[in-house]
Amino acid sequence: MKKRRIIIIILLVIGMLGFTAMDFIIRPRQEKQEAKYKLEQRDAITHDFKNVLKYKNKYMGNMGNICNLNYELPLCNINRTNELNSDERLEYIINYKETVLGIGKDKIKADLIYNAVANFALIDNLKAITFKFMGSSYKITRSHVQNWYGMELNLLTDETKWKNKVQGKLSDKKYVNEFWKVNFKENINK
Repeated sequence: MKKRRIIIIILLVIGMLGFTAMDFIIRPRQEKQEAKYKLEQRDAITHDFKNVLKYKNKYMGNMGNICNLNYELPLCNINRTNELNSDERLEYIINYKETVLGIGKDKIKADLIYNAVANFALIDNLKAITFKFMGSSYKITRSHVQNWYGMELNLLTDETKWKNKVQGKLSDKKYVNEFWKVNFKENINK
């Protein structure tokens, strides 16, 4: 009987120690890692492209799919509305409720390059994207991006190609500015 009590007390102590470790050590570490991962998803240089491969689709007409894709890409934390022009233009329009200056021009450039290429690589019939901000808008077409990379854009969904040809180059300001100048059409609304 005495032995049984000792075993029960030992098991109780082990359980309490395990619960304490879980609550005060393991769970906070996991939450910290999750928060770090979420922050990384807001930046083109650290975004996890594998996370959006599930949105690959032949057609842009699936509004839920294309919106969910863009809510997983950089700038996902910026409030916005979405439009589809699925007539002959096959254009996706994102209306951000923020100014470019409020976010930062350099961040906007890298993130919009990343987002545009991701959309074109994952949505086969998407021909154009317009990113509208308060006071300005930026339009990019599949044909310009395809000419830039010299390949079918759906081939960029390979993780190694994505990192080497798209994501890895976005930390080079000269590359970003050249891509921007060649591929984006900018409109300033006054």
